[in-house]
Amino acid sequence: MKFYLSILLSTLLFNLACTPPPMRPTKINGRKIGDPTQQVDDKPRKALPTLKVTDGVLKALRAYMYAYYDFHLFRDGYRMKDGVLQGPLKNPPKDLPVKVVEREKAARQALGKLMGAEIDRPAVDLLEHFFKSMASRKELLIIPNAVEPSISSIHLVKCKEKAGTEDAQRELTLFDKKLSFQSLAFDEVIVENFLTYKSRRMGLRSFQAVFIVGDRFYVNRAAIKTLGFEGYWQRLEYYAKVEAAMAKDATFIELAKKPVNMLELAKDGLRSISLQPLSLNYGNRTTSVKLKAFFNDYVARAELRAATELFELRRFKAAKKRLPTNSKERRWLAELAFYNAMIHGDPRGVLATIFGLAAQQYSQKRALSPQHVAAFAITVALKNVNKEELKKDAQLTVEKRDALALSRLCRTSPKELKALAKAKYEARRQKSP
Repeated sequence: MKFYLSILLSTLLFNLACTPPPMRPTKINGRKIGDPTQQVDDKPRKALPTLKVTDGVLKALRAYMYAYYDFHLFRDGYRMKDGVLQGPLKNPPKDLPVKVVEREKAARQALGKLMGAEIDRPAVDLLEHFFKSMASRKELLIIPNAVEPSISSIHLVKCKEKAGTEDAQRELTLFDKKLSFQSLAFDEVIVENFLTYKSRRMGLRSFQAVFIVGDRFYVNRAAIKTLGFEGYWQRLEYYAKVEAAMAKDATFIELAKKPVNMLELAKDGLRSISLQPLSLNYGNRTTSVKLKAFFNDYVARAELRAATELFELRRFKAAKKRLPTNSKERRWLAELAFYNAMIHGDPRGVLATIFGLAAQQYSQKRALSPQHVAAFAITVALKNVNKEELKKDAQLTVEKRDALALSRLCRTSPKELKALAKAKYEARRQKSP
């Protein structure tokens, strides 16, 4: 428990101590507004009473964190349109909407009331008190997050068992080097981190199977089982139709002017082909057996992806004596990790993930994450291998040539995909940013 408590407190102090980067001047009624969780005061404050972390407290914490996330999103120029978060706007209004500020204030006061705090108690005090008090709930765990250091982002989850009791030691071999890590499963997300919340509000896929913290992998067990039941076993008929459609060049040519739809088709078709052993071996088994088989398969794939990210990060750190500090370095590492996973796992399954992220990135006007940008770059790079041959046909338009290149990439054998990924991996490694 000391290990986990140290993580909680270090995460809080890291996030709250970081100086936020310069933001657009933001006001409400002409008055500048700062980050609520960065604000402290010098008033004499009484010690907060012992807090019993009830489900009501967890609900209030979630309400506050999401109100705080909204505050940050609107401050950074995002706005809601037709029920979906969009932005950031090029010229956002200088004033924050009053309701966004008031919602953060009301949620903070509601959380403080449950803690026995004064009505004007700073948020930093309330969050710190919660972190210190949650040791009484052995099943709760905060997954550290440093992706957005300027934002007090937390990812609070609940395990069926006492946090830490289901640690399993894992070991993978990547390029003849053994990589050891621990895997811990959790069952419910109480509070999403900022990036996951933002993605969900933007209507993007916000599910994350595995979180990497040092040499620990945190596995979202409940969400994976739900995905297996609703996203795979109940959609076998759909996947069979997608496979049949993906086998024809004509399907891709019809979607040539709809690149996002084309990438989504390729993603689902490759995912189905990649998971064929599951449907063949477990299609007639009971639901519980099917879900367990899907879970084990999904976790193995997700852990490989996570392991390749950890592998590339460690290699970078060993060479540079530091962690990556900018988006170019993070994108470069993400590209290497994707190619690495294609080499050491099922390349069609990894390619399906790449196409899914590339489709999301294509539909946006700005970079979503290093992984999204890397997936888009890999998609372009791999398609270009086939486009060179297609250029010989002068009758093909650029759009049709692109569609046919993707079609042929989807029908490339696993052996050829691995060889292609290895060649791209070695070439990309030589171009360190």
